[in-house]
Amino acid sequence: SYLSARLAERERLEQALVTSTDGVWEYDFRAGETQSAARILTRLGYPPPELSPHAAMKLAQAIVHPDDRLRVAKAFDEHLAGRAESFEAEARVRARAGEWHVVVLRGRVIERDSLGDPLRMVGIVADVTERRHADAALAESEQRFRAIFDSAFQFELLLDVEGRCLEANRTFLAAIGATREGVAGRPLADLWWAGDAVRRQELAAAVARARAGETVRYEEEVVADDRRITVDVSIKPVFDTEGQVVQLLAEGRDVTERRRAQDALREMDTLSTMGRLAARVAHEINNPLAGVQ
Repeated sequence: SYLSARLAERERLEQALVTSTDGVWEYDFRAGETQSAARILTRLGYPPPELSPHAAMKLAQAIVHPDDRLRVAKAFDEHLAGRAESFEAEARVRARAGEWHVVVLRGRVIERDSLGDPLRMVGIVADVTERRHADAALAESEQRFRAIFDSAFQFELLLDVEGRCLEANRTFLAAIGATREGVAGRPLADLWWAGDAVRRQELAAAVARARAGETVRYEEEVVADDRRITVDVSIKPVFDTEGQVVQLLAEGRDVTERRRAQDALREMDTLSTMGRLAARVAHEINNPLAGVQ
């Protein structure tokens, strides 16, 4: 009757956790046997139906990476001794095909005798290899993003949908003499346009349009490094997979020198046009003068 109740309890627990883990394990300290999670062994390519509980326990111990065994055993003993509330460890295990998987083990003693010695321990096991690969890929992607973001010559700011600064690149921070911590969470209008109600209102309108999914671009004169510069400002929406705007990307390019060069070219073109006009007028006057002379 006791064994039947245990099996029914373990089956209910496994059904409850089947969607979030790869299986449930149970250790009987009196029998020295482990009821291993069949799903995790199947995932690793081993045939659990052919294994007895004792053989499954020996197999589970054998496939753990040698460098991880001592750490797992120490975490196990810490919980049994009462120095840890639960048992939790991460280990590499070898699949039948030879590749290494990362699994997370969690467990807790649920039954003790009158002296406090453990009798039963149950836990869960989950293969987190794919998640570890995804985390590594995400970290690599973030590192590439950070390298591109920080190495840009133009000002780059990542904003939330309300226009508050989430990230700012080195170029922008150097231009305003601030740190990342100093600009994080602050509205973009407080960084450049402080004290100018008209410009703040224009920026707020641009943020609202970008939040609605529109890319906004215009030129603005701002003060940076105690000098007035002309900045080509653009605010672009960043969409998620469902097409919703989740962030905004604000970019600013210092076009002061380009504007000066364009003004100089226009001035030269004006002078050139005036020179050609004067030459033509002189030619038209010289012709009749020559005839009169």
